[in-house]
Amino acid sequence: MPTEKNFRHGHRERVRARFLREGLSAFADYEVLELLLFYAIPRRDTKEQAHALDDTLGSLYNTLTASEAALCRVPGIGARTASFLRSLFPFLEYVAKGEPHEDACSDNMTLARRIYPYLEKGGKEFSLVAFLNNCDEIICIHPLGGGKSLTRIKADELMSLSFAYRAASVVLVDYKGTGIPFPSDTVLEGMHQLRAELSTVGIHVRDYLLYTDTQYSSLFFLTGDRQFRMPSPFFIEEGMKKEPPFNNESKERLRSILAFVTSEEKAEALAMRLLKKYGTLSNLLSLPYETLLAENGEEGAEVLYLKILFEVHSRAWLSHIRDERATYKNARQIGNMFSDAIGLNSEERIALAMFDKSMRLINVEICSHGSVNTATFVMRSLVETAHKNKAAFIAVAHNHPGGTITPSTADSAMTTELSRAFRQAKIGFIDHFVVTPMGYACVSRYGMQSYVDMPDSFYENE
Repeated sequence: MPTEKNFRHGHRERVRARFLREGLSAFADYEVLELLLFYAIPRRDTKEQAHALDDTLGSLYNTLTASEAALCRVPGIGARTASFLRSLFPFLEYVAKGEPHEDACSDNMTLARRIYPYLEKGGKEFSLVAFLNNCDEIICIHPLGGGKSLTRIKADELMSLSFAYRAASVVLVDYKGTGIPFPSDTVLEGMHQLRAELSTVGIHVRDYLLYTDTQYSSLFFLTGDRQFRMPSPFFIEEGMKKEPPFNNESKERLRSILAFVTSEEKAEALAMRLLKKYGTLSNLLSLPYETLLAENGEEGAEVLYLKILFEVHSRAWLSHIRDERATYKNARQIGNMFSDAIGLNSEERIALAMFDKSMRLINVEICSHGSVNTATFVMRSLVETAHKNKAAFIAVAHNHPGGTITPSTADSAMTTELSRAFRQAKIGFIDHFVVTPMGYACVSRYGMQSYVDMPDSFYENE
């Protein structure tokens, strides 16, 4: 007969494996707390403490925003565990709302300036690839190891790396130390072929940059739309010689959060290394676990911890929004609610918010999980969910990971389809919201006004 000790053997590994398979969407609030407490209470069962927190404080959000004194009054929660729990939500809110970001690289001269500080100059030639998101922001700079040249890189290798980093476009970079930055005919032919091959899978080769210590050249100067031709070199400006961009406050916050699960020295080194490559915490945390694990195998436990934290933000806000069941008076309040609930996710998600006749929230449900730039939905499922909850009005939202809040043509088409379906079901259609961590856009304000059931005054406070 199995004993309690044998039954619990390997429990933490099973819970972590479940997280990697399913994410936090299938976890109850107390199970999320149990998973977090693994990192604060080593080598002990944490289910009892997780239940006590949930029963005493009422929700995941309330637990993560409670005072240290309130946490310490919960049975089994000491000062160190309370300090750990208190540190999580401020860190996640900083990632979502407060972390400064570099401006988008709107032209290729800006790209060249941003990439130059990452070059380790000193005479030895090398190559690297910069990966950019849908907002033309640099996700990371990936060196090609072992002296590998861009002339030998294959399209399938670049494709795999682009998928791993969730990149929309790539910039190929060579450094040759001295001389004049004129690419050879072999390089030009190779870049042209790579651009054609990658375009078939939706990856754009944004530019090829060739640097020396004093000059650089760009094949697609300014807009990036010109055909391949021999570029004119530009001189390196003094302003380009700054350190690689990452914010010291971001590094300190990451170091502090890592120090709960590893030594101070390791936390400092890991925080510095991760931010040097990825620039921002939101870049780092939005990458797939497999990508981070492949690059940080020795810190696999710390990487998993960071991925869990990233999902906790949305989960905590969803629990708060559902428990609060507030009355919403305008589009701004609904847009901000959706931004908190799904804005920080690294894949597109479709959320359905349901309201009664007084515009009091009934429920919010995540109806679809997608990829970095698309999510699919079944209209019947959305309508059935609204009927089941007896909704008088509904609003739909999806997030743009690493993208702008400007609705796309596909978003407009989706809005038309949603409006027609819910009107047929005699449920008021409030709007379709496109959200990011920093804000939202109502698709109805982009020429779709005839498809919503709300007066213009509903949008006055946007």
